[in-house]
Amino acid sequence: MSERSETESERDLDGIDVVSEPDASSKRSSLRSGAGGVIDRNDSSPAPHQVLLAAAYLDDARSGTHMEFEPTVSAVNMYTTYKSWWFTGILYVALFIILGLAIFEEPAANSQYLPLPFYITVTLEILCVGFFMFRLAHEFLFSKKSMFWTDAKHIMIIIILALTLIDICIYTGLVESNISTVRWSRPLRPLLIVNIPEGRQIRRAFRNIRRTLPEISSVLILFLLVIFLFAMMFYKLFKNKGMTKVDGTPYFQNFFDSYWDLYVLVTTANSPDIMMPAYDQKAFYSIFFIVFEVVCIYIFMSIFLAVIYNNYRKNLKMEVKEAVERKRELIDHAFDMMKSDVFGREVIIQGDFNQLLKKTKPNKSEQYFKILWYVLDVDNNGYIDKSEFHNLPDLMNIKITEVKPNLCERFIPNVYRGKYSKMIIHSVKHKYFRYIFDAIILINAFVILSDLDYVEWGFLAIFTLEILLKIYAFGFYMFISKYWNIFDTIIIGSAFIFDIIDEARGDNADANIILDVLLILRVLRIIKIFHGVDSFKMILNTIMHILPSLLTYVGVLFVFVYIFAIVGMESFKNKIRFFGPNTYNTTDPEKLWCGNEALKDSLFYRDKYCANNFNDIGSAIVVLFELLVVNQWHIITDGFVLATGSKATRLFFIAYHMITVIIILNIFTAFVLEAFLLEYSYSKGALETALETKINEMGLAYGSKPIKNKPKNEGTIKESILDDDELDSDSVDADHDNLQYVAEQLEEIVRNYTNYSKDTDIRFHLKKGAMNVHTLLQKMFIHELELTSNDLKAVETNPMTDPSKHFDSFN
Repeated sequence: MSERSETESERDLDGIDVVSEPDASSKRSSLRSGAGGVIDRNDSSPAPHQVLLAAAYLDDARSGTHMEFEPTVSAVNMYTTYKSWWFTGILYVALFIILGLAIFEEPAANSQYLPLPFYITVTLEILCVGFFMFRLAHEFLFSKKSMFWTDAKHIMIIIILALTLIDICIYTGLVESNISTVRWSRPLRPLLIVNIPEGRQIRRAFRNIRRTLPEISSVLILFLLVIFLFAMMFYKLFKNKGMTKVDGTPYFQNFFDSYWDLYVLVTTANSPDIMMPAYDQKAFYSIFFIVFEVVCIYIFMSIFLAVIYNNYRKNLKMEVKEAVERKRELIDHAFDMMKSDVFGREVIIQGDFNQLLKKTKPNKSEQYFKILWYVLDVDNNGYIDKSEFHNLPDLMNIKITEVKPNLCERFIPNVYRGKYSKMIIHSVKHKYFRYIFDAIILINAFVILSDLDYVEWGFLAIFTLEILLKIYAFGFYMFISKYWNIFDTIIIGSAFIFDIIDEARGDNADANIILDVLLILRVLRIIKIFHGVDSFKMILNTIMHILPSLLTYVGVLFVFVYIFAIVGMESFKNKIRFFGPNTYNTTDPEKLWCGNEALKDSLFYRDKYCANNFNDIGSAIVVLFELLVVNQWHIITDGFVLATGSKATRLFFIAYHMITVIIILNIFTAFVLEAFLLEYSYSKGALETALETKINEMGLAYGSKPIKNKPKNEGTIKESILDDDELDSDSVDADHDNLQYVAEQLEEIVRNYTNYSKDTDIRFHLKKGAMNVHTLLQKMFIHELELTSNDLKAVETNPMTDPSKHFDSFN
C-alpha cells in the first residue's frame, strides 16, 4: 500500500514569500481594461501542448494529487478524464455498492426481502469489479509504464480483483451444486478504499501505521511478557484457594484463563470484579492487583502512547516532506512550460497566464483570471516571477463568492430603500437582533420541557418571522451562505410541513411530538452563544478546524471494522440469536437462552445481550463498536466462547482489541494531540500576511472594505477591517459575524492600493475555516521542513514585507 509515484499534498499559504514594491504601482493597469504593462519579450508564446501539460501540473499542485503520466496530449487528456468529477463519482457509487452488498448477502437481517438471491448480488459485484478493472486499464494507458508496475497499490488492486473473481466462480459453482460454502473474498472489499488513488489519505495513514509497527512491537512484546509473568504469579497464588468469580466461574484455576483475565483487567473492563474474591479472603491480596494495574495500565499504556506518538509523528513528517517537495516540483514544471524571457528575467506574462488558467479552470470567467493576476502581481510590474507563481495553487484554493444583488432591492427598489425599510434592515443587522433570538431559543427549550400545549406554534411563528426578516435584510444569496441559516430553515420548514399534515389528519399528539423534536434541535444554536465567549471560542474553533482531518482516521477504522464484521459473520452467524423484545420471556425451547443452550444461566444471557450477535452486517458493526468502547467487552467475548464451545474464539476479539484500541485509537489520539496543540496555539497568534493584505487592499475580501492608509504618526494599532458604524449590505454576513478576523496591520504593509470592489462581484473568503487533512498536515511540519536551495535563494532575493507573519488556512 506504499507508492513512490504518487504524492499527496495540499498546503495552505504558510511560509510563502511575497514581494512588495510600492514604487512600481504605476505599471499596473486597471481591472476594467485588463491591459498589461509594457513588456520586452524575447520569445514566442508557449505551444498549446505546453499549456495543456502546464495546466495538468498546476491542477495537481492545487489539488494535492499527482499521478505520473506520459507528457503527451493524448495522455494528458485521458488523465483529465480520469480525474473528472463524473468519472470519480461513478467510482464512489461502485465502492458504495460493493461495500453495501453485505447488507443483502447471506447472512442478512431477518426481513421479507433479505437476503437477496445470490445471482443478483453476484451480478452487481461483477459489474463493480468490471468498472474497477476498466478504470485500472484507463490509468495504465496514460501512466508511465515502468512506474505503473512498480506501484504497490496497482498490484494490490489487481490481486484483490483477481481473488474476487475466483471466489465468485467457486461460490457460484458450489451454490449451484447445493454445497454450503462461504464468500472468503468479502473481507478484501474495504482494501479497495485504501488502494484507489482517491484514497491517498487513508493509504498514507495505513503506510504510517505500518512504519510505526516495528517500533511498537518491542513495547508490545514486553507488555505481553509482563502480563505472562503476572499470570504465572496469580495462577500459582490462587489456583488452590477454592475461590470463584462473582458469576460463579473458576478463579485463576487455569493458566490461559488467568492470562485472559489479566489482559481484560488492563482494559479495566473487569475491575474491580476480578479482584474482589481474593480481596474478600485476605485484604493484602489487593496489593498484587494494585501493582499489576499501576505497571500495565498507568506505565505501559502511557509508554504505548508516547512511542506511537513519537514514531508516528516522525513517519508522518517524512510523508509531508515528500509531498511538499513534489508540489514545488509540479509548480516549477508548470512555470517552466509557460515562462518567457523579459528583460533577462524568467517570468510569465498576463496573456500566457490567462491561457494557463483557461485550461486549468475552464468554468471560471476572464474576470476571475484578472483578479488572480493582480493579486499575484504583488510588485505591480506587469508580470509574475517564479516566487509569485508559487502562490497560485494556494490562491486558487481560496473559496470565492460572487456577490449577488438583493432581490428585494432589484424588484421593489422604492420600498426597499424607504425610510421604514431602512429601519427594519438596520435593526436586523444589529447584533442585538441575534441576541434577542438566542434568548428566545433558550426560552423555547424550557417551554418544551414544560409540556405547554400550542405554545410551540407561537415559537414556530416567531422563528419563521426571523428567517423572513433575514432574507429581506441580507438577500437570499447571502442568507443561504451561512450554514446556521440553512439549518434553521430546514428545521422550521420541516416543522411547518409535518404539523400541517398531522393537523389535517387530526393527529395532534404526533404533531406536538414532531414539533418538539424539530424545535429542540434549534437549541443547538446555543453553541453560537458560547462561541462569543473568548475562552470557549478558541476551543470550539480548534475543534471545528481539525474535525474534517479526523475523518481520515474514521476511514481507517471503518476498514478494520468492516473486515472484522465480515469475518465475524462468517464465523459466528446464528450462534447467538435475538427474537425481539420477548426473547427473555419466551417458553419456546428453540428460543430459550438466545437460541443456544450453551448460554444457559450465563452472564451474557442475564445481561440481556442476545442482540449482540454477528447474524447481519448491522448487528456485527454494533457489536464491534461496543468492543471499541471496551466496557463489558469480556462478557460479550465470553458469550461467544460459550456459544462456539471454543476458547480459541478469544483470539478474534483480542486481535480486534489490539489493532483498533491499542494501535489505531492511540495513533488517532496522537494525531488529535498534535493537531489540537497546533491549532490551539496557532489561533492565538494569527496575523494577516502580505498576500492576504493585498486582497484586502483591493477590496476583494468577502465581507470587507479596502484597508485605508493610516497616518504615519499613529503607529501600529489593532483595528477591524470593518467600520461598525458604516455596515453596508456586503459588510456583514447573515448571522452578524464579521467575516474578517481582527488583526494587527503594520503601517508599511498598507501602502498604495486600488479599490477593485466596484469592478467585480468576486470576493475571496479569508476567514479561518475547517481544514482538510492536506492543509493540517502541512501546518504541522512546515516550519520543520528543510528548504531547498532554490527556496533559500528566493528568500534571500525576495524577502517578505513582514517575514514574521504566516498565512492562515484559506481552505
